[in-house]
Parts: sequence; C-alpha cells; structure tokens
Amino acid sequence: GWSTVGGDLRAAHFIGLHAMQLLPLLGWALSRHRFSWLADGARLALVRIAGAAYLGLILLLTWQALRGQSIVAPDGLTLMVAGALFLAGLCAALICISRAGTTAPRPPVLRTREEFARSLFLNSTTDRAILSSREEARMSKKVDATYRRIIEQGVAIASERGLMGVSLGGLAERASLSKSGLFAHFRSKEELQLALLRAAEEALARAVVAPAQDEPVGLPRLRALVGRWLGWAARAGLPGGCPLYGAAFELDDAEGPVRDYLVASKREWSRMLAEMVTAAVSLGHLRADLDVAQFVWQLDGLYLSHHLAQRLMRDPDADLRAQATFEALIASSLPEQPGSPAEERQATRTPGEGGA
Repeated sequence: GWSTVGGDLRAAHFIGLHAMQLLPLLGWALSRHRFSWLADGARLALVRIAGAAYLGLILLLTWQALRGQSIVAPDGLTLMVAGALFLAGLCAALICISRAGTTAPRPPVLRTREEFARSLFLNSTTDRAILSSREEARMSKKVDATYRRIIEQGVAIASERGLMGVSLGGLAERASLSKSGLFAHFRSKEELQLALLRAAEEALARAVVAPAQDEPVGLPRLRALVGRWLGWAARAGLPGGCPLYGAAFELDDAEGPVRDYLVASKREWSRMLAEMVTAAVSLGHLRADLDVAQFVWQLDGLYLSHHLAQRLMRDPDADLRAQATFEALIASSLPEQPGSPAEERQATRTPGEGGA
C-alpha cells in the first residue's frame, strides 16, 4: 500500500519496526556453534555494525520520503548514498572478521585463583558491568563459594578422565550444584573447557614455575623447573595426571577454539623452556653451540615418557629413570673442559684428517 508516485514515510516506519526482530535474530545466529571461532567481542561488534547500517537505511528512506521521492524510483543521489552505506557496512564487517580470524588465542597472564575465578564470573555474566562496592563484595563471596568449587572439581575430573570426560551434568553433581546453577556460569561445554584449561595452566604455574624462580638464573633454575615439572599434578593435589597433556592427546585431531587455545599454550610453554635453556647457554652453564630447539624437544619427550610410565604403566621407577635421563641430557650438553677426550682427539688430529 505504499505510494509509488511520491514519498511515503510508512516505508521507513515499517523497516524500522522490523529492526526489533532482525537484530536479535542476527545476534542469535552469531552465537551458534558454526561461528564459535569468533570471539564474543567480534560477534558484538558485528551486531553493532549491522545496527548502524540498519539505522543508516532507515534515515535514507526517511530522507527519500521527505524529498517527495517514491521508494521504487530513487534518483542518482539516493542510489549513491545507498551504495556508500552498503560498502561502509561491508568493509567494517570484513575488517572485524579478518581481525578475529588472524588473532591467535594466547594464554592469559597468570593470576591468583581468586582473580581468575572472578574474571570468569564477570566475563560470563555481566560483560564488564560496573559494580557498586556493595555488589562487588557480595559477588566476591559468591565467586569464592561457587566458582572456586566448580573450577577445582572440574580440573580434578579432567586430571582423572580427560577434558572430554568433564560433562556439565557430572560436574554439577560433583560440585553440589543444580544443572541450572552451572548453566548460569557456563553457556556451553566449550566455555567450560576453556576455563578448565586456564585453571590447569595456573595450577602448573603455581606448582612448577613460581618455585623455580627462586633459583639462580641458568642451569640451577632449569634443573629446579624440570624436577618440579615431572609428576607435578600429584604434588599439586590433583587425583590424576596432567590435564594439559591429557587434553593434548584428546584434541590432536580436533578443530576449534579449545584446540587453538591449547596449541597456543603449548607454544608459550616451549618458548619459556627455550628462554631458560638460552640463559644457561649465555651464562656458560651449557655449551655455546647447543641446539636449543632440539634440547627443548628432548625435554618434551622426557616428560611424555615419564607421564606414560608413571600414569599408564605405573612403573615405580619412573621418577628415577626420568631423572637419570635428564642428567644424561645435561651431561651431553655441558661445555667441554680442557683435557676432555673430545679436546684430546681434536688436539692430536693431523692436518690431513677430516679435511675436505
């Protein structure tokens, strides 16, 4: 019933009313699993871009009607503005998606368990809401009473059954919560798995990394870290093995944000090991020509062998064998001392030997 002869404000009114249906529908669609690779911030930005573009369309239709121009007979100026509006919205959406797709997830800065649990609560329920001091105190108590229990029980289950073995229902029962109570904190199993990986990282940092920092830089610190790394889960009070390496076996062929986060976490751990080994080389504790990447590779192999021997094979000598292997690796990486067999062979080699 819109006018095809002159301007009609009913067209802009009709389009504007449907924004209340289309924008929430877009937000719902972006929250589905197929868009799980997009961070929450990127999804929110896309909804905002769509809202701004929709507002621009309403204003354009209103302007067209006030100029006495039919919606079915736009002039060149109207078409140019419409094209510019479309291109601006499309470019903004593409930039938002490209940034979300190229930003690799990185492990967060290590925090205390209370800070970690509190940040999870705020991110999952209030989206950075500004709280009054009284509300903040009340929420802090709720975090201590609920989130700490959820996270600790979830990591414990993951250490025994693996990350995939942590179900929302099972965790709710173990944490003495209703399913609805757990759903209030975690919108999906994927969100729960990411939270548990972060908690396992922080447990590893407290049990292994932090104590090693008390040792002198170089080989003493590396020795302290590896000694605490082997079998760290039991010393941290977990009933099973390392949740992080357990998840690595489960997710090696998977795709998605949980695997991506675990890959980034493993790279960060390897980078830290490489920095420790490099420091030992620069201080002369290890030989100058040491292949640092190969050394870290062998440390990973040592940890995995110890994990399998201790957890799967239940070998009582797993700790002793792992320590002996580590000492052999260190011995083979020490700087050669004057008078060593290698030095003597080099000194007695004739000029023609080994030449090209």
